[in-house]
Amino acid sequence: MMNVLKIYESLRLGRIPPIREIPEPLLDAVAALGHLRGRWTRLTSLERILTTFRHKEPDRVPVTPVLCSGARQIAGVPFPEYAQDAQKAAEVFTAGFDFVGGDLVILLLDLSVEAADFGQKIIFPENSTPAPDYTKPRIRNVSDYRKVRPVELASAPRMQMFLELCRLMVQRVGFRGVVTGFEFIHD
Repeated sequence: MMNVLKIYESLRLGRIPPIREIPEPLLDAVAALGHLRGRWTRLTSLERILTTFRHKEPDRVPVTPVLCSGARQIAGVPFPEYAQDAQKAAEVFTAGFDFVGGDLVILLLDLSVEAADFGQKIIFPENSTPAPDYTKPRIRNVSDYRKVRPVELASAPRMQMFLELCRLMVQRVGFRGVVTGFEFIHD
């Protein structure tokens, strides 16, 4: 059931309401209207994305700049700060989104976020992607796997930093687009 208060509060704060709070028929109706409106005029990024997600044809395909750490050059932020400081990372993603434009912002830092919070020592080079310190691996042999424990999110510094980055970017982007995360899946 739709929680009108949650939707209102999100809109009042300049944020997109939680999609799970909006009834499916309402989402479908908005997407259908976006599809029709998109035939004659340009849609907003939010309309375009919602229309696409609900399997309707928008005015054009939604796009996103996947600049990620490349936007550090625009913002003048060194890699260690980008990778470890949510405010600096938000500056980088905002600079990239403002410079290139697009419909959504995909937030991803580097492949070492989870490794760091599992206890792997990470090296943060000035102008290159953070990476594990391969001279000091967290898992040296098969028996070391037994020492690995689940990560408690509340005490995971890099994951907490990423969550803060998500909050900051939702505030910065507002209704100009959608902010999404990205998960690296390894087979």
